[in-house]
Amino acid sequence: MSATEANPVTDPETQSIMEDLIAKMGADESFTEYANDQHTQLQMYIEQCRAHLNILAEDRQLYRQMYLEKHRAHLAQERVERWWEKFIGIVTIAVQFPFSISLPDDERLLIAQNIYLPLLYTARRYFTFVEISSSHSLGKYGMDCLKRNIGGDEVNSF
Repeated sequence: MSATEANPVTDPETQSIMEDLIAKMGADESFTEYANDQHTQLQMYIEQCRAHLNILAEDRQLYRQMYLEKHRAHLAQERVERWWEKFIGIVTIAVQFPFSISLPDDERLLIAQNIYLPLLYTARRYFTFVEISSSHSLGKYGMDCLKRNIGGDEVNSF
């Protein structure tokens, strides 16, 4: 097939118009392809931004949950410490009172064995995480009183 048979219009002006249209279509196709590529890249960028925002939102929620759990644990610990301080204050007063009045040594020992030691054992059983030491306990004076009147080995076993 010759060019004239494939394209029956042989007018040079029409031929040039058709070539211009074909060139424009080619240009438009490349522009369309370019536009599609740009659109695809834009969509990918948008999806990437959404993914990052989701990650940031999840991280924020996780950090908030961790903060709340830590805050709740801190409040619970403060509550226990306040109760423990009150309890130890009462025990300290109870331990110091018999020694401030004049009692025979046998009665002091009997009071310590029957009243104060069960209190301390009960406290130890329920609050094993709090170590009875000079900072969380009866204080130096109360521990010295217990050691003098009960015996060092029993007090150190708390």
